[in-house]
Formats: sequence, C-alpha cells, structure tokens
Amino acid sequence: FIFFVSLLNSKNNTIMKRMLFLILLAVIGVIKVSAQDVDMSQENSADPRIEELSQGFAELSQKLEQLQEDYDYLSFTHLIQVLVFETKIFDVEIRISSNEIKNWCYDSSFDIDLYLAYEDHYDMLQERYNLFVGNKDELSELIQNLTFSGARLDAINLLYNMLDHNLTSIENNLQYYLNCLNIYKKMGKRY
Repeated sequence: FIFFVSLLNSKNNTIMKRMLFLILLAVIGVIKVSAQDVDMSQENSADPRIEELSQGFAELSQKLEQLQEDYDYLSFTHLIQVLVFETKIFDVEIRISSNEIKNWCYDSSFDIDLYLAYEDHYDMLQERYNLFVGNKDELSELIQNLTFSGARLDAINLLYNMLDHNLTSIENNLQYYLNCLNIYKKMGKRY
C-alpha cells in the first residue's frame, strides 16, 4: 500500500498513476462482484432450507394437533369408562346389601340395631348415587361441546348410554333395597 502511495506522489509518473487507478477500480469491481455472488448464492441456498424447515414445522404442528386430539379422546373415554366401572360395582354392592336384608327378613328375629345400621347405609348409598348423577350431568354438558369425529362421538355416546343404564339400574336397586328394609321394619312391629 505504501508503494502505491509513493507512486501516486511522484509527479512524472502520470501513466503509472492512471494504471494504478485502473487496477484499483478493477480490484474494487472484482470485490464488489464476488460479494454479490456470495450474497446471491447465500440467498439461493437459504430459500430451499427455509422452505424445507417451514414445511417440516407445518407437518410437526399437524402431528401435534392430531396427538392432542387423540390424547383428549382417550382421556375423555377413560373418564367415562371409570365411571361406568364404578357405577357397575356400586350397583352390585347395593344388590348384595339388599339380599342381606332379604335374608334377615327370612330369619324370624328382628334386630333394631341392624335395622338402624341398614337405614344409615341406605342414606349413604343414596348420597353416593346422587354424586354419580351429578357426574353424569357434567359429562352430558361436556359431550355437547366435543368436536371429535363421528366415530369417536359414537363411541363416547355408547359409553355414556352404558353409564345412564347403570344409573337407572342403581336407582331401581336402591328402591328394592328400601322395600326390603321396609319389610324388615314391619317384621319388627310384630314383636
């Protein structure tokens, strides 16, 4: 660089100054053209990558939405299945208790303490039944707002109908329990 400056400072080298000026212009031009080529190659190579990444992101987003819907469906059906299972067990418990009272009716003796225990047990069973009915009502509201596909909604409605059937059976068995309890109470009035 110092060499070029010393050439420029000499007064009798006009041709040399012009040549140096042309060389500098050529170097600057080459630098500018190669910088543009680098920019163009980076732009051209960046477009496919960006497009590929955005396409991959869109696919992953779609898969995530599908997984979220699958999770929501499985979670919701599991909730209903648990309630169906619990109500079925509860129904069996009521029938067992009703049969115990019925067996006591066949026994000729009356026990007031046993009667009072079964009466308290009936109240507890009725409260538990009311909780299940409340759960069913909440599920009914949730089902109305679901956005699942037709097949999934059909499966959910089938489970809901099973729950409804179990609750109807529980209601009938609670009435049977109460009838058995009243029969047992009438036995006590005979003594």
